[in-house]
Amino acid sequence: MSSPFFRMDIRAEGVVALFERHRPEVVMHLAAQAAVKTSMEDPAVDAAVHLMGTLNVLECARRVGARKVVYDAFGGTLYRGAEEVSGRGP
Repeated sequence: MSSPFFRMDIRAEGVVALFERHRPEVVMHLAAQAAVKTSMEDPAVDAAVHLMGTLNVLECARRVGARKVVYDAFGGTLYRGAEEVSGRGP
């Protein structure tokens, strides 16, 4: 059995329709705004994606009765250490 993958903005209203159409039992939430530069230059966009987007996914999962949501997003830490991003050493 394969699981569908959808690439879309998790803040979008279309997420509700997607959940209602597929009615998942388990949701694997891997969405993230992973660009470190964006998170430093425009933290409001970063927060909107991570906070409001995740709330949207959780609300959609609750709405369709999903049993479980697995969340895993670690953005910039995947690519490099904080001292490399900031330009400052330890």
